[in-house]
Amino acid sequence: MSKRSAAIGLLLASGMAIVLWLIFAVDSPRPLRPAADERAAASNEADDSTPTQTDTSPDDADSTDPESANTTATAESTDEPATEKEPKFEFLIEGQVFSDTGAALRGAQVRVIPFRRLMFSHQVLDLFGNLQEKEETADEPPAATAESDASGWFRAALPGPGRYLVEVTARNHTRAIEAPIKLSKGEPHSVLFFHLPPGRAIRGFLETEAGRRLSGVPVFLLEKLERGGRTYHPHRVTTGGAGDFAFEGLAARSYILMAKPMGSPGGIIRSIVAPEDDVIVTIPDGNELEAQVVDAQTREPIPGATVTALNPVSYDQIESDGQGSLALLLGGEDADVVIHHPDYVTFEQRIDFDSAPFTFAMQSGARLRGRVMRDDGSTVSGVQVCLMQDANFLSAIRTATTDQHGAFEIGPAQLSRPAVILPRVPGWVPELSTAVRSAGDSDVLVQLQPASKLVGQVIDSDGNPVIDAWVRLGFGSGDSLPARAVRWLRGEQEAWTDTNGVFRFDDVVPMPGYRLEVQHPDFADSFRDLGAFPDAPVMVRANGGTTLEGRVTDDQGEGIASALVFVQWPGGPPVQRNRRTQMFEGGVRALTGFDGKFFVGQLPAGPVTVYVQGPPYLEKQVKAMLSADEPNELQVTLIRGQDVRVRLFDEEGNPEFGEVEVLSLGNFRRRRGRTDADGIAVFTSLPPGSYQVRTAFATAQFSVSNDASGVRQIDLRPEQ
Repeated sequence: MSKRSAAIGLLLASGMAIVLWLIFAVDSPRPLRPAADERAAASNEADDSTPTQTDTSPDDADSTDPESANTTATAESTDEPATEKEPKFEFLIEGQVFSDTGAALRGAQVRVIPFRRLMFSHQVLDLFGNLQEKEETADEPPAATAESDASGWFRAALPGPGRYLVEVTARNHTRAIEAPIKLSKGEPHSVLFFHLPPGRAIRGFLETEAGRRLSGVPVFLLEKLERGGRTYHPHRVTTGGAGDFAFEGLAARSYILMAKPMGSPGGIIRSIVAPEDDVIVTIPDGNELEAQVVDAQTREPIPGATVTALNPVSYDQIESDGQGSLALLLGGEDADVVIHHPDYVTFEQRIDFDSAPFTFAMQSGARLRGRVMRDDGSTVSGVQVCLMQDANFLSAIRTATTDQHGAFEIGPAQLSRPAVILPRVPGWVPELSTAVRSAGDSDVLVQLQPASKLVGQVIDSDGNPVIDAWVRLGFGSGDSLPARAVRWLRGEQEAWTDTNGVFRFDDVVPMPGYRLEVQHPDFADSFRDLGAFPDAPVMVRANGGTTLEGRVTDDQGEGIASALVFVQWPGGPPVQRNRRTQMFEGGVRALTGFDGKFFVGQLPAGPVTVYVQGPPYLEKQVKAMLSADEPNELQVTLIRGQDVRVRLFDEEGNPEFGEVEVLSLGNFRRRRGRTDADGIAVFTSLPPGSYQVRTAFATAQFSVSNDASGVRQIDLRPEQ
């Protein structure tokens, strides 16, 4: 296993805070089904094929596509009498591309690639690992490409069934991504419609803390997929001679920007919202932190341990030397550290830089041996097996593949912690409550039971079936061990309702906590938390949709462009504040145009709460009652808070570079910044209240009154 492959297996879940604060909502087009006659013809053939099992490396350990692309069998020519041959299927993704005004877009480029569902932390290490080992990272080769014609129509023929990602680009328009698109013998066609508004851009420069511009450095922009679980789609550019970079064709939403110069010990990670011009991305010089990796029992040094450290502003990865020693280079004040070694249980710890130097003690673990059998006594060979331990998902995943007798060996594992062993076998499920707790359980028999079925019906308010509704089976809570186990085994599953409004999922792991989401163009989005796993058909009611339109202005009546509008209603997806970015997420979202106007479609009639954010204006929350029969309009006025400029000086009165934090003493929300070359950090639009500004050497308090405006300046020196 290469160093990069070993490192990639380190961050296979959501235990680190870095993963939690980087999750953003993304808007993407909703897929439309093939025409009814095509579906009827296709559905006459059932997809009874069993997916081919492959030995998946740890790089693919979080892929949740148990039905990887299989090739369609073709009949061979023989001298035997003619027999009925399996029909030849043509797998297609086709559709139309329009502008936001409804005009067909000619010449739009369509790229279809195989879809892999990976967790964000896994992708970060994958990308950074590639940058460490080679100068260029090849893009995923497309399975098909196409170009839209004069009517905006495109047609892409695929090599076989599977899950795909579709990317559509058109000059001066927003790039659109739809994934995963599943093709099978039962559903060999998929028809998509894309509406592309004018594209936004993120342009800027990459430089060191000393101000030196960095050329020839790969810069990645990660875009979260709405229906891709926690999967992000990467866009890549390389900085020019002046350290400049530009990402174009973007939607106005949050992205994750990453960069790591070749030979640099640390990388930069930051969230960014499009559009933004002249953004300066600074590669931190960082703090050099000395550490040693030792055996927890013998205290002997451990050479060759791969140490990865990650925080909201920087990244570093290094291997311990012959004495187990290493030096990390990181910005910020603390970080999450994960250490991997093939002979030890993966180590995970949050460190505070003030506590350096560090000694990381790794526990030796036991290797588990066992067999995988079905309930009829037959063994299962060639399938991937995962060992998963408690909520520390990062350090808890190990994978192996069963041999011809269904046997496996996996580890090392820390047997003092709960664990489950998860064979990924379509149509069969393990017992999630079976835990490995002691060395005496090292010879494990994993018995599989047939998977469960979940059937339901979508009806309207009059009790009539809703045809062609899209239904997603997801998780109401993603932090428990069973929920994470199911995500690894199956992922989020999707289905469409038939002519009776019925949907069905035939390969389900029975567990509590599922959530059903229903979408249809003629109805408001519906959600239902199932609680205990149902043993009877589930009914989901789709409420007739209404719309909300309005305008966001400042106190002078001028429209505010690019303000975010979130709508929440009882029983719908909640709107929550991201702890790190302080931006809202969830609900149903819209973006104001250049005139401040917005439109939100397919909302349920009744009470709603509208959240509006338009930095540098103060956010606002408005309650409204939506009517099903009358137009719903809403006017929202935002006012600016006070901008605060903090200047840092050293003991001689020179500008000081450093981290600055502003803490609200009312709700304890924090904002962090870093001073520029002039020692200045600016915090925009602070609402009325009391605050504390803190640096490494000084603290001060100030307040913002209700009628405050303009810019307030605060100077901090060591003697304060």
